[in-house]
Amino acid sequence: MFEKQIKYQIFLSISIIELLAEKEYEEINSDLIAKNLKIKKNNNYVWMADDKIDLLKLYFEQSIDQILSEALIDFQNDHSASINEKLTDIILRFCEFHEKYKSSITKLHKSKFSDPKLIKLFVYCMHDLAKKSLKISGGETNSFKDSFILIGLISTYTLIFEKWISLSETDMSYMMKIADKYINNAEEFASNLKII
Repeated sequence: MFEKQIKYQIFLSISIIELLAEKEYEEINSDLIAKNLKIKKNNNYVWMADDKIDLLKLYFEQSIDQILSEALIDFQNDHSASINEKLTDIILRFCEFHEKYKSSITKLHKSKFSDPKLIKLFVYCMHDLAKKSLKISGGETNSFKDSFILIGLISTYTLIFEKWISLSETDMSYMMKIADKYINNAEEFASNLKII
């Protein structure tokens, strides 16, 4: 029962992302979201299109979980990768995964100044990504220092994400250099403060 609802919500969330390619965030309403669906409309679930933020949150949660599930499989097959390399790999996967909808996400990102809920959405997204990334990369220390490490990683991932958003055409080799640099700088800073 819940599986059908979640699946329908995921289709609704993708519908918003697709609509953003042509429309402004403010123009998108529940009718447009439901009309744009790539599956047969189910009137029992159409009411779920009313909350755009919840749907966008679901879109990012689902994409993060997919990215990290794939990364974890690769990490289990590569025992030589350091925590930093894994953390760098994850944020690059995140950018690559969203490349298809980059114009939509960029538009959404620009709209955040007109809607504080969108700022909360992007903060939540980076928090979710960073927290789960630390866990699967082996970066969790299971100590009081974890919260400081997490704040540092959220900030670093946000900087990398902002850089990706600002590029008109994404050059992944350039993004790799940026991600390496930012994550290494964050590690050095944390090390100087004796956080890690």
